[in-house]
Amino acid sequence: MFESLKRNAGVLVGGLLLAVLVPAEAVAQTGPYQYFAVTPCRVYDTRTGQPSAGGTGGGIINSATIRTFRLRGLCGIPTTATALSLNLTIVTPNAPGGDLRIAPYPGTFPNVSTSNYYQNETIANGAIVPLGTVASPGTDPDFQVLGAGCGVIGGVFQCPNTFTYHLLIDVTGYFQ
Repeated sequence: MFESLKRNAGVLVGGLLLAVLVPAEAVAQTGPYQYFAVTPCRVYDTRTGQPSAGGTGGGIINSATIRTFRLRGLCGIPTTATALSLNLTIVTPNAPGGDLRIAPYPGTFPNVSTSNYYQNETIANGAIVPLGTVASPGTDPDFQVLGAGCGVIGGVFQCPNTFTYHLLIDVTGYFQ
């Protein structure tokens, strides 16, 4: 028995059979979409103060304010992409706590957060987000974020737009 295993799956050393692990062959994906990995690339960094390409505003983001971004056509993302694999990093929010929600643009935000944060915390989270159907892919915004910074103000729990945070968006792949 050991001779057969030794020939097919491992090496016999000092009476112990050591397994040789051979990587499995990758199998093609099935379904309506294919995933394509890209070299991780920073699409946006609001700390630069520059406006988002094809989106709204630039610089630090006020909580309870929607910010749109164009992602197609940047960092190797084709205009035919339907969804993205992203890493979103919230940097130094000044709210005692809050959450970040993401959605295609145009579209509505879900009732769940992509990431939760605390004051002055830098935290990252991965997400797969569908991109919006837009008139001019690669020109129009196709992704939006909403950060709700919350805290106790005057003894009342509130989520005003006076809190701020920075956001880094890194792309790691796309679906089409």
